[in-house]
Amino acid sequence: LPGGLEVLMRLAKVSDVVLANFTPGTLERLGLGIAALREVNPSIIVVGMPAFGNYGPMSNQVGLGPSMEFGAGMGPLLGYGDGQP
Repeated sequence: LPGGLEVLMRLAKVSDVVLANFTPGTLERLGLGIAALREVNPSIIVVGMPAFGNYGPMSNQVGLGPSMEFGAGMGPLLGYGDGQP
């Protein structure tokens, strides 16, 4: 959206931490990579938590809760012992 980047940079200026769970490289493509954020706030911490890691065969895959749960092997732990999840 027009003006969105400027709003996010104003928020970054007064923030301590940015949390992101996009695929690797998305923040950079949006103009919100660590270098850009540190221009407005040198002490900002950026935590990237892509669903399937920063590198590897599945790193470019988009993940949401259900796909991440099963990708991490949590499927058998979900639900109830006597029925459906």
